[in-house]
Order: sequence, then structure tokens, then C-alpha cells
Amino acid sequence: AYPDTLLDRIRWKAPYPVIRHHFGLPDYEATRRGIAEIAESGCLDVISLGIDQNTQEHFFRPHLRDPGQHGAGGVPVETREQFAALYEASRRGNYPLMRCYSGTRDLLAMAEMLHETIRPAGCDVPLQRPKELWDQSTPSGNGVAAMTWLRLYGITGDDRWRAKAEELLAAFAGQMSQNPWGTGSLLAALDQYQRGAKEIGLVGPIFSPEGRRFLHRIHRLYIPHRVIAGHDPQHGEAPPGLLADRPAVEGRLSVYVCEDFRCSPPVTDREHLEPLLGGR
Repeated sequence: AYPDTLLDRIRWKAPYPVIRHHFGLPDYEATRRGIAEIAESGCLDVISLGIDQNTQEHFFRPHLRDPGQHGAGGVPVETREQFAALYEASRRGNYPLMRCYSGTRDLLAMAEMLHETIRPAGCDVPLQRPKELWDQSTPSGNGVAAMTWLRLYGITGDDRWRAKAEELLAAFAGQMSQNPWGTGSLLAALDQYQRGAKEIGLVGPIFSPEGRRFLHRIHRLYIPHRVIAGHDPQHGEAPPGLLADRPAVEGRLSVYVCEDFRCSPPVTDREHLEPLLGGR
């Protein structure tokens, strides 16, 4: 019998390493067959299941799934039975262990469901991540934090987020001045703080084919410091601050383009939208 816990597998493989690799195709059945083939080959000790964005964020909230992101970044898994079937596909060959992305929402419910279906070899949930001052191969944690807070301010209108960004940027003003080459992400956040953002709000059936076409066009344009928010009244959730008291026009997908929360009249066609998306 092959060891069925990570520590036991490590001891059993010693002095050779335990080999893990990510796997998740945009098609569920192709992923299930692929897991069976990997297990039969014996090439991996741990299959790290890569699930798509909808599964990570909206597994327990299927009404929020975006059809346009079906299979984006990994395998779409919509039920606990599908998770169990993927695990069952691995029960052959060298019986590899499985693990999975922890998700980005409903973390405890996700962890419990994964424990019951795929018996994870481990779970990567960052409880703490250092915030490097200088940009490396990835942007510094401080720069990303400042940009995230400014985007949250643009979506919610909550001044507390802008104040947090202001405090962080003030703390590193000297480093940005002394070494601009190593603080690009902080400088980008500073530029957004000083110039403000282009706030784009979509109201109505945002997950419809028309909504995807609008978003596709918006993402094709270079719009520095853009902030995008969406709200579908049919889902019953309160709108974000940017879209409070900004309704859809006759139930159609409507787009508001704003600067400093001063918004254009709503537009419902792409031809009238594009002129509003020009640079600040």
C-alpha cells in the first residue's frame, strides 16, 4: 500500500524527494482523465489541483459565477461530487496524494469540503506574508498594498482606504526619492494617489454576453489607474459605494464613467462608451 499522508510519503520516498506538480485543464472531463493517466504513470507523488477562478471564489455562491471565466486558470469544479470524482481518478498507479488551491472566499467551508472529498496533502493558506520594500521579480508587498487600498477607495468611496494608502506612501517617501528604480510599484501608487483614478461602473446583467463584451472592450484599452466595479440588482446584494444611487437604464447593462466619483450619464452602447474612456 502506498502512504496516504504527506509525512508518511516523505519518509517512504527518502532519500528521494517527493514530487508535486500543478494540474488543471479548462475542461473537467479532460482533467479527470489526465489525473488517471498521471496516477498510472507514477511520475508524481502529489497532484496539486489547479481550479478555475469561479471555483476558487464562488464555489458556494454559484449565482455569482462568471460564465466568461469558466475554465479560466484551471479546471471548473461545480460540485463536491466532482471533487470526489477527481480524487477517485487518482486511486490507481502509485496512488498520488492530492491538494488544491484553498480558494479566495469561504475559506473554512472550502477547507472542510476539500478534506471530505480529496483528503488534501497540505493546504497553502498564507497567514502572513512579508512586505518587501523593494520591487523584485514581483512588485513589493507595500506597493501592491497601496494600490489595492486605492482601488478599494475607488470602488467603495470609503475614505479610510485612501488614508491607509496615504500613510504608507508617506512612510516610504524617502526611499522612493532615493531609489526610484527599486520602488516602481510604490511610485505607481503615488501617481494614482495624486492623479486619481478612472472609475468605471457597470450596472445590470454584468455576467451576460453583452456584459462580457463591454468588459472585453474596456480591458483592451490602456487606461492608467482604472478601477472597475459592477453590480447586478437581480442578485439582491447592495451596490458598492461607487454605484450607489446609479441605476441601470430600463434594465439594460449601463456603464458609468467617473473621475473622483463625478460620473457621466449612463451609456448603454459601446460606441458611446469609448470616447468616455480616454485619458485623464
